Amino acid sequence: AARHAETEVAHAFAQAAGAFEHALVFVPNHRGARRDLAKLYFARFEQAEAQRDVAAAVYFRTQIESYDDGSLADLLRGEAKLSVASDPTGAEVIAFRYVDDAESLRLEPIGTLGRTPLAEVSLPHGSYLLIVRAEGRVETRCPVRLGRQETRSLHVRLFALGQIEEGMVHVPAGPFLFGGDRDAAGPLSGVVVETGDYLIARFPVTLRQYLEFIIDLARLNPDEARRRVPRTETEHRPYWIEEGGRWRIPAADGDGDPWDESFPVIGVGYDDADAYCRWLGARTDRTYRLPTDEEWEKAARGVDGRLFPWGDRFDATFCKMRDSRPGRVRLEVVGAFPTDESPYGVRDMAGGVREWVSSTHRDDPSLYVVRGGGAGAGAPSCRLDYRGLHQPGDVTPWLGFRIARSV
Repeated sequence: AARHAETEVAHAFAQAAGAFEHALVFVPNHRGARRDLAKLYFARFEQAEAQRDVAAAVYFRTQIESYDDGSLADLLRGEAKLSVASDPTGAEVIAFRYVDDAESLRLEPIGTLGRTPLAEVSLPHGSYLLIVRAEGRVETRCPVRLGRQETRSLHVRLFALGQIEEGMVHVPAGPFLFGGDRDAAGPLSGVVVETGDYLIARFPVTLRQYLEFIIDLARLNPDEARRRVPRTETEHRPYWIEEGGRWRIPAADGDGDPWDESFPVIGVGYDDADAYCRWLGARTDRTYRLPTDEEWEKAARGVDGRLFPWGDRFDATFCKMRDSRPGRVRLEVVGAFPTDESPYGVRDMAGGVREWVSSTHRDDPSLYVVRGGGAGAGAPSCRLDYRGLHQPGDVTPWLGFRIARSV
């Protein structure tokens, strides 16, 4: 039904544009026909921009400029107004604009916008990264998307030095575009979702970090440690070696490839990931958990609906997936692909390992959502709107997790 409706829309647009152009054959300078044809093309121009179709956007903008009498000039320029407040006030705000080049979105320095509170600073429409910093506070990265002639207000909470533990990244409160990638497997319709402030790990949990958990657990409950140790997908045999009640990571995997303690942990189920979060929380007096589906996607995509952490174009060498390197597919240390970094500085979201999140399927709560692309995944799984589903007890060679906590 949706495809049929899209076809009808395309026919209706073609008939309308054809009727206007036919009228202009007879009266070339008819102001009403030229104005309304420009408006028709502007609607398609906005749709092309929303769908990130660069070629179509360029075409429709050219058509607008051919017929517009000047009434759409301000909309095309798209000047926006941005206000920024912070807690505490007096923070410096430094702006960078995302510019689309041949491969990715690169940051172009704009400069210092001033100190908070900032009131209605004029900026061209587009996607920006704000760096908000104040003495004695953790520097915060705050991406923002400004629409044409939009007036936006941001309020950024700055944490004192020491409040955010090493390895965690602050994702500021605010709205972001959730879903909307029509080419992703299992996508959601694009909706604007609001989140509060939260922290998320810069990297997935590593073998070294998970080994600490298993060693500590084995001292208290050896049987539970055996249940929670990373294991194979079908037979659930431990990947690791137990010697005298103590677990260790083998020097190499079954194929002879060396293991590194900085590899992301794999072969663990949802309950194992949840148990790790509870153990780490008890050890550090903090409440850790798995991120929600929305939190994971915001941390990966920022607020502008990009398809990958680096932009909208895929390159296998930008993240860890099956085509990243020649030869047999194998794990690599976390952070090995610096381009796989989100606007917030969170790493390895497009590749590395797929990750458990705390959200269940909206129609079947027995299935948990899995996000991200694994080392053995193809390009479609690296899209940030991709989501898979697993039973909580499932384990695979490419499935791990990262931690989060509320603030």
